[in-house]
Amino acid sequence: MGDVPPQGTLELPATSIGRLLLCGVLALTGCGSAAPDTIQPKPRALLQEARSLGQQGRSEEAIAKLQSYLRENPRTLGVNFTLGTLLLAAADNRAAVDCFRSELELKPNHAASYAQLGSAYERLGDFEQVVQCFETQATLSQADWKPSYRAGLILRKYLQRLDAAETHLFEARRRHPKGAELRIELGRVFLDQGRDEEALELFREVLVDHPEHPEVHLHLGQLLVRRGSAQEGAALLARFKQLAAERDRLGQLEVAGTAGTQCLAGVEFLRQEKWRKALGAFKMAIELDANDPCGYIGIARVHTSQGKFREALSRLAQASKLDPKSFELHFRSALALAGGKRKEEAFGALQAARGVRALTPPERAEIGAVFRAAGIDPEATVEPSR
Repeated sequence: MGDVPPQGTLELPATSIGRLLLCGVLALTGCGSAAPDTIQPKPRALLQEARSLGQQGRSEEAIAKLQSYLRENPRTLGVNFTLGTLLLAAADNRAAVDCFRSELELKPNHAASYAQLGSAYERLGDFEQVVQCFETQATLSQADWKPSYRAGLILRKYLQRLDAAETHLFEARRRHPKGAELRIELGRVFLDQGRDEEALELFREVLVDHPEHPEVHLHLGQLLVRRGSAQEGAALLARFKQLAAERDRLGQLEVAGTAGTQCLAGVEFLRQEKWRKALGAFKMAIELDANDPCGYIGIARVHTSQGKFREALSRLAQASKLDPKSFELHFRSALALAGGKRKEEAFGALQAARGVRALTPPERAEIGAVFRAAGIDPEATVEPSR
């Protein structure tokens, strides 16, 4: 399977005023074409307040605040964009389109507005506009693979323009060679084109890189069964059912609405190294119950995994106010302190954890790896010297 799409390299729309026409971004009635010096900077405090209200489930209040502000300050950066995201979340898709158009009139090179505008058009079923918006976003965000992937998906799934879909997906693959979703979607294009051998090769490649991804088991299993490899195909389909059930369970945890279930979801995301999703789950746990330390400890675990030891310790300090005798608190503190090369404090936190209960074998292995990297003997009975 070649690495160059048959139609050559991807040619995306030029980053100019023409991009506005491609996305159907026309000036709203009364907006006009004021000079750039009439555009006001972002009212950051207002935007933060509106986002916070939205996260608290008070979207109507947030929308009203932003609409009121726009009536007096229609040429202000960021307000239409934030209002559009709130309207999109409330399924007011046509109004969201108008907001993103208005934001792009003020800031024509705003890639995030094109992404959200594309999403709004997708909900409205205007797929040609969706593709144009994602193409423009891809031009503006050269390192981001997602807009090319999303354009390719729309082209295959809704417009059945397979050659164009392949071109966009090859571009997404160039930007993110190991991505699972984009390669699976490219495999679907190959299947629709009758190129089973290339699809088979690609699905096997994805399976090696992402052995826990449900969809690659599904598509590879179905393809093998169809080609006569019934036993291998059946095994992959059985594994797909297991992985899909685990994913469904995780989805149920995310929507269960308690701090504890959010923390369970966050821990599972941590296991999968999905840092952003883990962080989101732990933050939601804090919003649901600020007196449960699991959310703070969970965020600390994310930061520690990313090497952000100071941020991790800040969150652990918050957790210590809620449950200062927690094993998890002391154990995670030991790891963060060791990562930050604070040997004596790390050893003390480890001893405090051991004072609550004995470490399990996986915990001993984790401590051992981190402590030895920091020059600490985790089995010592006295504090390490400087």
